[in-house]
Amino acid sequence: MNINKGYVKTKFGQIHYRFCGNGKPIVLLHPSPRSSVVYEKLMMSLGETHQVYAPDTLGFGYSDPLPRKFDFYDLADSIYEFLKYFS
Repeated sequence: MNINKGYVKTKFGQIHYRFCGNGKPIVLLHPSPRSSVVYEKLMMSLGETHQVYAPDTLGFGYSDPLPRKFDFYDLADSIYEFLKYFS
């Protein structure tokens, strides 16, 4: 199974993500200070039965750097915008 990559533009910056599979969606959020690359092996397994998305949060991986004056509420909003892209 191939893991594909893409970007979603949000008001905070571009979010890079990995995705694979088909079926009901699963979103994997990486621990800081890591990136979605930590989930590639798991994604290949879950992707057999699910559509799996693993974004790099802003400031990590291939996503844009953190904007100035960025807080945890903004981080939640950026993930919400990321998820809205797929609905």
